[in-house]
Amino acid sequence: MNFSGSDWCGPCIVTRRDYLESQVFSEMANENLVLVNADFPRKKKNIGTPQQVKRNEDLAEIYNKEGSSPLTLLLDADGKVLKTWHGKPETTPEQWTAEIKAICESRK
Repeated sequence: MNFSGSDWCGPCIVTRRDYLESQVFSEMANENLVLVNADFPRKKKNIGTPQQVKRNEDLAEIYNKEGSSPLTLLLDADGKVLKTWHGKPETTPEQWTAEIKAICESRK
């Protein structure tokens, strides 16, 4: 799950572009993850439907009460947080993806 401000948060934009949209992450995610993006844009044209806004606010109330952006969480199927990354990951996309994959594989 990724909390972001897609149209105003520089580190969010970099995290999405360099990590979440990287080929290595996309390939691993397709096999191991269900991706959820809780986005909080500021520009009116980028704000989602009322249902999307409510869903994102509900997720933030549970997982991101402090309103951090970007905040990336690895959750298990029951919604338990396994790992948290505040801000942009501090490793390469390849290292970050390998870390997530290792956590997923250790839980199979």
